[in-house]
Amino acid sequence: MDELLPQWTVPSFQSIAGRYPLGLEAVSLNILATKLAPGLPVLSRHPRYWSIYTYLIKRFQDTQKPTKTTKNPVLGRYLKSREIVFASAALLHHLPEFLRNVVGSDTLGPWLRRNQSTTTSLPVSLEGELGSYLQQSMGGYGQIYRGAMADLELVLHPENIREDIYFDIAWGELGTVVANTFASAIAETRYVKEFIDKDIDEIPLNVVRELGEVSCFCLLRHHEPERRLLTDVLLGKAQATFHKEPQAIDKEYLLYRRRQRAETVRMFLDLADQTQNIALSQEDIFRNLLYYGHSENGAAWYPERQRIQGTWRQWWLIQLREWVVGALNGIFRDFVSWGNSRGGLFTPLPIREYVQYISTLSLTLPSIGEKTLQDLSLGQLSTMIDDNISSGAWPLRAQKGEIEKISERSRLRQNNPAMTFLTLLVSQRRYARIQQQQGFLVEEVALLREGNRDRLSTNYIFDWLADQIAHDMPASQTFEQLMQEMIVSQHIRVALSKLNSNADTFRFHEEEDGVRFTPYSNVDISSISVRFEAISEALYGLDLISASLTKPSHGPTTYGWEILNAEPF
Repeated sequence: MDELLPQWTVPSFQSIAGRYPLGLEAVSLNILATKLAPGLPVLSRHPRYWSIYTYLIKRFQDTQKPTKTTKNPVLGRYLKSREIVFASAALLHHLPEFLRNVVGSDTLGPWLRRNQSTTTSLPVSLEGELGSYLQQSMGGYGQIYRGAMADLELVLHPENIREDIYFDIAWGELGTVVANTFASAIAETRYVKEFIDKDIDEIPLNVVRELGEVSCFCLLRHHEPERRLLTDVLLGKAQATFHKEPQAIDKEYLLYRRRQRAETVRMFLDLADQTQNIALSQEDIFRNLLYYGHSENGAAWYPERQRIQGTWRQWWLIQLREWVVGALNGIFRDFVSWGNSRGGLFTPLPIREYVQYISTLSLTLPSIGEKTLQDLSLGQLSTMIDDNISSGAWPLRAQKGEIEKISERSRLRQNNPAMTFLTLLVSQRRYARIQQQQGFLVEEVALLREGNRDRLSTNYIFDWLADQIAHDMPASQTFEQLMQEMIVSQHIRVALSKLNSNADTFRFHEEEDGVRFTPYSNVDISSISVRFEAISEALYGLDLISASLTKPSHGPTTYGWEILNAEPF
């Protein structure tokens, strides 16, 4: 009888929490992906995957007789069954130790630990017990590396191919050279000689072990032709040597991204040099080094080399925005928690009630003493911040001022939204000081404007605050305007846009009498990754640094110094 029920009574949208309820993280994610670290996505760790996937895609082209009707799902099935083998080979090479960041390791690792001593074969059929290791139709290539390898100009997607080809292909001569270089490392294995071109259900485990002796990610450092070639790919030198860019791709844009990625590599090598005796064990340590020039574990970093400073300034602006986004997310989180605790699920709550509550919270501030937002104007707050913020335009080698320490504690604990609001003002005053003393370069202004009004660009937020300061607005009134425009209206705008994908991510709705909260109001917002680990592991995998930046003794190797001291490409 269910089919007789009116269909409009069936919910059309799936109610989910939504990862970024204000949608502000998209700005930094886009800058990192397209301007500062193209080709180095968050989840990538092993540069040798660039070789493996290029090799497999080229082999698919050469041996599987694709036709004009062949599309990526067919390529995906080919890749996934072989991805199981290469991943298992690497895992076996490291057992009993655990090798991190191997595609499918959550499924393959436990299976290998359980069965390596009791079975003689590895099931590789996608219909077999390991076939569901990833749901993505193109496996780890599609889930993690596909976009990155297009950015690195190793593969071409169908939309950028002029011929009637509808699946990803190895990109020209460079793709062929990378595939052949990796092929030379594994050519003598039984897997290549007897199994790789066969669609079979299982492969002898000793064959997989033998493959791991030459194909494991850790061995890239010892296969010099491949290591050197992939390093040149990372830096854009190999592309300049081998590529004739297709007309469908903007050549100037490719050149720009090569330069940006190469300069980011140099910046991280400079970081490795100056911090080589101290483990940068968490991304937060890198964030503090980037922003303040030092961290609480004793590490210090100042990019002395003139050519690195331009790239460093762009990365610094990313971290500046992350402080701003973190502050707004902190206020959003507290607002939702407050609404839940005050019965906001059942009756609308006026925003002003929340503002009144925040405006009574006590603040103990340098040179002002114990005050509340009700007692202060934006002019008073900005003067206090300017007097206490660490001196200097760009915060290089400067100790944190007291007000910055207070603001930082607020970011970490997020237990006083009034102090979190102060974080925005601290960031704005830092921005204003740079603007006044040095100004911003054209490319820096472009980064500050990323996101425009819809995603609350850094420039938009700071200009809005500057106007509030110029008019010496009451702090509580500014906070109320911020709540309406940058928290409530912004969240509703973002949640409405997500309805296009049938996702209901509303944490609250506006009604005539205020804001009504939803049952899906628990908020767990984590900051984005700024790709610190991805870049660190890439540099280590290519033998450019002596260890991952997360470990001590991670200074540049001889190869790393060659790049750090080289002329611009």
